[in-house]
Amino acid sequence: MEDFYITEIEFSDKELNKLIDCLKQSFYKKQESFSLLCYSVYNLAEKFNKMPTYKSKKGVVYNKLSFFKLFGFDHSQIYRYCECYEKFFVSNMCDVAQKMRPVFFAYSPSKLIELLSVSNEQLEKDIASGVLEASMTVKEIRQYVKRLKGETKGNAVYADNNPDVEDEEIPQAFDPTKYYEISYFENQSKQDLINICKIYQNKYVKKVVNDSI
Repeated sequence: MEDFYITEIEFSDKELNKLIDCLKQSFYKKQESFSLLCYSVYNLAEKFNKMPTYKSKKGVVYNKLSFFKLFGFDHSQIYRYCECYEKFFVSNMCDVAQKMRPVFFAYSPSKLIELLSVSNEQLEKDIASGVLEASMTVKEIRQYVKRLKGETKGNAVYADNNPDVEDEEIPQAFDPTKYYEISYFENQSKQDLINICKIYQNKYVKKVVNDSI
């Protein structure tokens, strides 16, 4: 399914054409589902960026990473979906699901994710010239991106699309001067807990060492 793309073709056999239309509809629905996924992840992430923690009705406190973990998303997936939302979609206030920009519509989600590191200007130029096509496999698109990185260095590549979790994410949700229930720590990811330990170490251990000198 990674290399699924739309092809415009018609036959004299009406039943065959009808089945082709059904196949196309499955592609359209897949794109609509991806659009809604990116829209939802982006806006949920924005809520946690504005308010770092939320408490569920059961009293469990979640930050952004622990919340998305409930749905099976890790940091890199959240990043990619948010980047896709900003890069490949246009906002339409009349539609809950964001509209994919027409120039990118023929590309499956897996192909769009491979193209995240290339500027839109470069993508549109290469699509227009035929250098980049929706019929290319994911492997071919990956090779296209690697070739651009080698040829144009910083011009085509604008961001690392496989980020590590940054330490700064936890300080937004964690304050070492405040008291937290045990449930707060139980709902942190391993990386979150490591970062929290770093915060305690930086704030208290270094102070003790400096005071003893």
